[in-house]
Amino acid sequence: MISFKEKQKTLFARIKRLRENATPSELAFKQLLDGLGVKYVFQKAFIKGGAYVIVDFYLPKPNKLCIEVDGKYHERQKGKDAWKDSYLKSRGLSVWRITNEEVETAFL
Repeated sequence: MISFKEKQKTLFARIKRLRENATPSELAFKQLLDGLGVKYVFQKAFIKGGAYVIVDFYLPKPNKLCIEVDGKYHERQKGKDAWKDSYLKSRGLSVWRITNEEVETAFL
């Protein structure tokens, strides 16, 4: 079994890769939040026990809002996304999902 420290190290490496390979839509949304002066964490992990999730954007208190910018592949993983949303909501967080197309239409 993988220790918490090893899992944490792997998770941080994955977050780094996600940040380095952000989609154009994620970068456009990030630029919008920066322009508005909104405080957020880009590619934030939530870990508890054996489960973890990574969200694209996390707006901390008072919002406690997770924002996911979803590409086409999310059409094939609706069950995984539903579990992720349920996990986040069970931790007292709100979840907002927008598509790449919505970002591109509004911000690019």
